[in-house]
Amino acid sequence: MASTVECPDCQTSFDASMVDEARQIATCGSCGLVVDLGWSSAEGAPKRRLRDAVDLPVGMTMRKWWLGKAGDGPGTLEIKRRWLRTKHFGLLVVVLGLTAWAGHEWTTSGSSTWLIIATIALVMWNLRLLTMFVNSTTIRVEGDRVEVRHGPMPTILFPNQTVVASELSQLFAAKFGAVYEVGAELKDGSRMSLVRPLVSEAQALYVEQRLEEHLGIVDFEVDGELESANLPPGTPARVSTGAGAAIAILPVLLGLAVFYFFSSFSSATEGSLILGDITLTPDSCASGQLKGFLGVELTSEAMPGTVVRAIRDPTRGALMVVERGGQPPVVFDLSQCASLQVSVEQTGTNINQVWAVKGSAIADCAGLKGTVTFDGCH
Repeated sequence: MASTVECPDCQTSFDASMVDEARQIATCGSCGLVVDLGWSSAEGAPKRRLRDAVDLPVGMTMRKWWLGKAGDGPGTLEIKRRWLRTKHFGLLVVVLGLTAWAGHEWTTSGSSTWLIIATIALVMWNLRLLTMFVNSTTIRVEGDRVEVRHGPMPTILFPNQTVVASELSQLFAAKFGAVYEVGAELKDGSRMSLVRPLVSEAQALYVEQRLEEHLGIVDFEVDGELESANLPPGTPARVSTGAGAAIAILPVLLGLAVFYFFSSFSSATEGSLILGDITLTPDSCASGQLKGFLGVELTSEAMPGTVVRAIRDPTRGALMVVERGGQPPVVFDLSQCASLQVSVEQTGTNINQVWAVKGSAIADCAGLKGTVTFDGCH
């Protein structure tokens, strides 16, 4: 190679250490520009290798600076991508509307299983949306360190990365699910995801090209990289749901878990009891464990102060105890009833050291008649 061949950017002469003779590729040791000597003009001036440079995509910024004078070494490179995109403003309106609805339901209707699930999902979506508005991904190359940071809000799906530049063998843009990334092959043969998530091919290729130029990495073909070898200048960054699809599932999964929790630990009652001149339809039950008996207390919000206890006594058998409005309790046993049956079974659910119970009570007594079943009473 003639010693007169110079870098087209900084005019540094190439020497043998900068050239891959087999592929006719050279990397400028001064500014890091990668050139293809096989495309040299008749005068011997090298040109850029393989593909046109990708324009700065929408949603990204790039800057480069030096501590000394410009051109004194590679300097510091910083590429930043904001997570906020136009669609997030539309999502903000929807989420705020749903949040207002949930607040109204809490103040007017009170709690319910589905309202709790909806509230948890909305909290997750509000946090997710807040992340989109405030977060950005910063890629910085300074000295021999390449750092990728996401913040200021932490994210568990996209960890920060730090790698020593001298350990990098090759960079490549690839698709990861519905998002894009810049991966790295290390000199020990391993691979790593360096920058993720990126929302378009243009963003991935742009980051790859700028890092390669800055680090002086020759661009060779890598298995699994994007098929698009060249995007025309000005290609817009396509919006991609990306890992957002995975994040969107989290509230659903959490909601299902909460639904299972409340389904497992909530009590249920059916039936009614005629207590003289009134009818009690229980809507709540509690285990008698803390009060020292095997059975349940049955109550109704519509009849405060009225309690019916269904007890399975180890010596007296089935008992029913009725308390009304602070009056002395009335105890019913088989001697007073044509029929009295109480069935109580401990379940496998323990909440705060109290075992939930289930069962039924059937009474045909003077002053007490009816059938109730209960489950999940704790």
